Amino acid sequence: AGLALGLLVLFGVTRAIQPIAELVLSAKAIRRGHLGIQVEIPSSDELGELATEFNAMARALQDRERILADRNQELRLLMAFSDDIIRSVRVGIVVLDEGGRVRTLNPAARSVFALGLVDLEGRRLDDQPAHALRDVLQQVPHVRSTGRVANFPVTAIGESFVDIALVPVRDRNGIPSGDVILLGEDITAREKTRTRLVQSERLAAIGKMAAQITHEIRNPLSSIALNME
Repeated sequence: AGLALGLLVLFGVTRAIQPIAELVLSAKAIRRGHLGIQVEIPSSDELGELATEFNAMARALQDRERILADRNQELRLLMAFSDDIIRSVRVGIVVLDEGGRVRTLNPAARSVFALGLVDLEGRRLDDQPAHALRDVLQQVPHVRSTGRVANFPVTAIGESFVDIALVPVRDRNGIPSGDVILLGEDITAREKTRTRLVQSERLAAIGKMAAQITHEIRNPLSSIALNME
């Protein structure tokens, strides 16, 4: 009778502990990332309520994981779109960190600033010897400390002319973050057009002055010729 009673008690304890073991296994599965798991405990006692809350928690985590995945996808698409825009613009863009090292740059920056095809990320631009940007880069600490834009119009880089600006990066509150953007626009064609226009204006002025001189000379010559006749 004692042995039968002991086996009966052991069976009852094992049956009572089994739902707890299932909850533990389910919790471990959720920790490994299996959020779709659900616990089936057909009882109305405290263990049944615990299983119900556990299932609700698992569904909430699954919904949150789905929302985070959708937002991450939207963020990746937005970042890819921003990268496409930066790569497509013809303005050279170089982002310099607080140490003056290149954080990122777009393809146009290599041609505008004559940087070549070397890997520049994580390196300083002023480390390159005899580079045309050396004088411009010396103003980066001043721009970073004051938070003001510095402009360098019509800067000669090789055989090209570039309109350069140093712009401090600001956050949403307008506070400088320490990074500085180096912007450059190739204005070689515009400068050549302006030079040709200036030359045309000079030639027109010379032609007008020559016409006036010819007119002033022609009047006395006409009088002299008339008197001679």
